[in-house]
Amino acid sequence: MCSIKHLVLLFTFYGVIESKQFRSDYTYHQELDGWLKLHAVPGTWHEARQRCYMEGAVLASPVNADMQNALRSEMNKSSTECARIYVGVHSLFSKGYFYSLEGVPLSKMSVQWLPGQPDNAGNNEECIAYVDGRVADVNCSEVLPFLCYKKSTADISVTPCGTTDREYEFSAKTGSCYKIHKRHLNWADAFKACSAEGGYLAIINSREEAAVLKDMYSHHFANTLRFVSFIGIHDWDKDRTWKTIHGQTLKEAGYADWEKGKPNNQNGPGQYCGGITLDVKLFDLPCDERVKFLCEKDPNSLQDYISLEGNMSPLYRYIILLISFMAIECKQFRLEYTYYPSIEGRLKLHNIPANYKDARLLCDVEGATLASPSNEYLKNVLDSELNKAEVEFKIFTGVDSIFSKGYFYSIEGVPLGDMPLQWLPGEPDNAGGKEDCIAYTKGSVADVKCSELLPFVCYKKGKETPKASCKTIIGNQSTGMSSGCYKYHQEERTWPEAHKFCLASGGHLAIINSEQEARFIKQYLSTYIDMSRAINRIIYTGFYDWSGKGHWRTIQGQSLEEAGYANFHQGYPYIPVHGPGCGGIFGDAMLVSGECFETSTFLCQYKK
Repeated sequence: MCSIKHLVLLFTFYGVIESKQFRSDYTYHQELDGWLKLHAVPGTWHEARQRCYMEGAVLASPVNADMQNALRSEMNKSSTECARIYVGVHSLFSKGYFYSLEGVPLSKMSVQWLPGQPDNAGNNEECIAYVDGRVADVNCSEVLPFLCYKKSTADISVTPCGTTDREYEFSAKTGSCYKIHKRHLNWADAFKACSAEGGYLAIINSREEAAVLKDMYSHHFANTLRFVSFIGIHDWDKDRTWKTIHGQTLKEAGYADWEKGKPNNQNGPGQYCGGITLDVKLFDLPCDERVKFLCEKDPNSLQDYISLEGNMSPLYRYIILLISFMAIECKQFRLEYTYYPSIEGRLKLHNIPANYKDARLLCDVEGATLASPSNEYLKNVLDSELNKAEVEFKIFTGVDSIFSKGYFYSIEGVPLGDMPLQWLPGEPDNAGGKEDCIAYTKGSVADVKCSELLPFVCYKKGKETPKASCKTIIGNQSTGMSSGCYKYHQEERTWPEAHKFCLASGGHLAIINSEQEARFIKQYLSTYIDMSRAINRIIYTGFYDWSGKGHWRTIQGQSLEEAGYANFHQGYPYIPVHGPGCGGIFGDAMLVSGECFETSTFLCQYKK
């Protein structure tokens, strides 16, 4: 049976195919009989050429007066200050002989050199920058904005996948399009290639979707025995917590069928990027390995579509708003989060600055994600949170280009170009070629280094979250003791990181208060740990010796004797050579000590 979604797609395809279309992020210029797109996020010349190529275009060059007029038009429309842009003219093949990518010599173009140019500073200026009819030779490693150009040809037509790329295949069962790239790239370059095509590294959301992909692979590789191709999953924090590139755990995404024995994180520097086998089983492998990859694309991602919301009557909008307010009382998450009906979710401002990675981690352990102003509603409520702080500052958003330099996406996969935002004056500038994160302030954004320290907002979307057995919302807890609930975290962190993680998730590093509690914890850990090898690796718990003099205390300030449990293994505790000592247990729940900044697993405790 044809669903409403598929009928909408059919009508959309018909309208698209009949019109003059390439991509909705490109502007058609009749005088060129072609399309242009300004990339305001600066890149090196090689990055600019590669991005245009992956989008099915070329780095634009001012080859004639019509092209120069169109270049000026695109630069003037930009909300950013584009003093100079890269063009596709270079002398990389023949020093001193400048040609466009199409083979047009610079001497045949109606441009003039800027005063003092060309100077070939340092004998290393082999690329050309353009500004309003004049050019300069520049070092190809400079970072500048640029324009991509697509010439119209008779064979350009948009397929049902909303693209001119005929290698994308539409599946009526999933409503998505897929493309198997047979060239080999590393994971980051594969991510970039899919992004440039208007898609993303594929995310499998069900066994039904896996079956669709298995059929597709068997059709393309009928006589192939075995290989792995990258998809959109990774172990971002290198802590064995696998997530999709849209921020979901594999369980939340709907598919977590691993190849037998995987993930095992073997071979060399570690296997933190994910792929699939021919029979669509998940597989971990090194991110720098070069393999095939699978892109997924929404048919509407590169084409304009009708917004149903824009056609809502005032009465219909009022009814939706009324229902949202009626639902407020049954929405429970965490008390420090504020519920907003307009986004059907909750926000929390963290005004203690952190770097981007720590901001993502703190939101994650609170059961949320780093917020992004991906639509007008989210932008408005983010402004509301900032107004409450009564301080003018920038905040980190969940938008980055860490995986694909120059292509900014939110954690949920929304392109920055689709968000209702403006760049701050002078932005983006990609200072030093290292500004891969986005900071937000009152409707405007800037590219910043991910290592900067900024406040941030966490966002929890969704309907009522099921109540857990403890007062905090967190899964996989073991209960049974009057003192609380426990969760064993198998991902490895330093003791301070583990302490922070437990606090952020609503608990604390576990404190053992009796022999009875120790026996319960030992029994609980036996479901995760091989007890024949349990006495070989510390599991961090909540006690430490900051003095370095053997004065062991719990994180709540008690001595171990006051807390009620001080049973150390033979030979413990010892005073570490390097800095303060931190405590934990072996699998038998007897106390041990170790170096605070070594990484290990840990045990959190929560109140009932």
